[in-house]
Amino acid sequence: MTRTPQLVYEQLDGRSTPRVGTARRGGRSFAAIMLLLAGLTVVRLAAQDRPIAPDLVVLNARIYTADPGRPRAEALAVANGRLVFVGSRLEAEALVGPGTNVWDLGGATVIPGMVDAHAHLVSLGTALRTVDLVGTRSYDEAIARVVERARSVPPGTWIQGRGWDQNDWSVIAMPTLEPLSQAVPNHPVYLTRVDGHAALVNAMALQRAGITRDTPDPAGGSIFRNPDG
Repeated sequence: MTRTPQLVYEQLDGRSTPRVGTARRGGRSFAAIMLLLAGLTVVRLAAQDRPIAPDLVVLNARIYTADPGRPRAEALAVANGRLVFVGSRLEAEALVGPGTNVWDLGGATVIPGMVDAHAHLVSLGTALRTVDLVGTRSYDEAIARVVERARSVPPGTWIQGRGWDQNDWSVIAMPTLEPLSQAVPNHPVYLTRVDGHAALVNAMALQRAGITRDTPDPAGGSIFRNPDG
C-alpha cells in the first residue's frame, strides 16, 4: 500500500492544530518517495555547485605569485580566462577534467604579466650580464672594467657593456677605438652609451662585423671615423 497525504489534528496548547499525515496504500510510503525526491534534488544541486573543470592546468612550473605570504607555487589552473587556482601539483591535477589542457613546463619560470609603458624589461635582464659602465669617471676606468671581464672569458668571446657617458669623464670627448683595442686585442668588444643611441667598439669587433673604411654609414646613423678614415 502507498500513503496519500491527509490532515491529522493534534492537540497543542488546548487547540487543534493540523499536521500532514499519511495513509498507507500499495505497500509504499508517500513520505519515503518525497524523501527520495528531496535526496535527488540535493544531489542535483551538489552537482551544479561542483566547480567546472578548468580549461588549462599548468604543472611542474616555478611560479612567482607576487604574494608575500606564499611567493612560490608549482601549478596553476585557468577557467574562462581567469586564474582559479595557484598551488601544488597534486591539487592542480585533481582539478583536471576531460576537456582540460595540461601543460608540463618542465621547471620553467612563470611570472605575472607586467604592464609598463617604457620598461625595457629585456634590456634590463641583458644589462645584468654585461659590463656595467655606469658611473665611470674616465675612459681609462671604463677600459679597466672591460679588461677585468676579458680575463674571465675565453679569447674571441664577445664582451658587451653599457652605461658610459663621456660627459661624466674628466676629459669630455667621444672615445676612439685605439685605446680600447690596445687594452683588449683578443676579444670583440661592443659598449653601448648610457642612452643606447651610440656604441663604442674595438678593432676586433669591426673585423667581425666586416666594417672597413669603405663601409657606408647605415641608414639613419653614422660611423665616427678618424681623419684617415
